[in-house]
Amino acid sequence: GDMVISRRGTREGTTSIAAVKLQPRAALTFTAASPFESLAATVRDCRGDSVELPDDAIVPAQQHRVGDSAAQASWLVWIDGERLDRELKLGKGDCAVWMVEARARWSDGASFSLTAGIEVEG
Repeated sequence: GDMVISRRGTREGTTSIAAVKLQPRAALTFTAASPFESLAATVRDCRGDSVELPDDAIVPAQQHRVGDSAAQASWLVWIDGERLDRELKLGKGDCAVWMVEARARWSDGASFSLTAGIEVEG
């Protein structure tokens, strides 16, 4: 109920970068044409340092109440600024962007990786 959809952002090649406010966290949603079995995610800063997100930062489809029915069919990845700020740099300009790589796996062993970015607004 207190969440706001980011309607602003940019593209860097094929990567979408959403402009968000971390108050104290933001959510990205990931989906695919067919439902997947698991999702893991890593957040990377402008220096190349990265943090693997813990299981409690990833919520499977239909187990969250964020967004409309299309968003609820997606997996949700919480980006917690307070948690990540201890290990990653978040600054100005290009360093105001964290890249989030989500890796989906299906029961037949197939996998797919997608990267999205978040530009943190002040």
